[in-house]
Amino acid sequence: MPKTEAGSRIFTPDQQTAMKTYTQALRKSLPPDLLKAAASIVATELLHPETATVVAMGGSPLTEAQRAKIIELARTNLPMTARQIAAELGVHVNTVYNVLKPLDLTGPRGRPPALSEEQVKKVIALYLEGLSMYQIACGLKVSSETIRNILHERGVNVRHGADAQQGSKARGG
Repeated sequence: MPKTEAGSRIFTPDQQTAMKTYTQALRKSLPPDLLKAAASIVATELLHPETATVVAMGGSPLTEAQRAKIIELARTNLPMTARQIAAELGVHVNTVYNVLKPLDLTGPRGRPPALSEEQVKKVIALYLEGLSMYQIACGLKVSSETIRNILHERGVNVRHGADAQQGSKARGG
């Protein structure tokens, strides 16, 4: 008989069904704030923390098939983003991250870089030649703040005050 691990305990399918039925009954009979408190107390004793959170928030725990599908989609030749996987499977994006993070499959979060590595090298070279951050930003159609961040991340000493204006004047600005 297949068993599922939840926290430090292992549950049979019958036990899982009983827990789900009990949880559904609780959801119908308790006010939301009391339900969350009860679910968190019960869950910390019985369930894996991820499952406990899902149950406390009124959701259903992932099935092993859903968990396997999330991992499969993240590992494909053209990996999908967590947001794409969540949309395809009808789960919350944080659920996808919670599955993928322990496996180190989350990939980068946030926006992609504004400039390619080649453009970053060009930014540094132009700045060291004397162009101002503003001039470089205008040429690449990005903000001066982006240029400043790039220079800072790469450890380039940034000109301030008169030095910055001097660099600008040297290039005819």
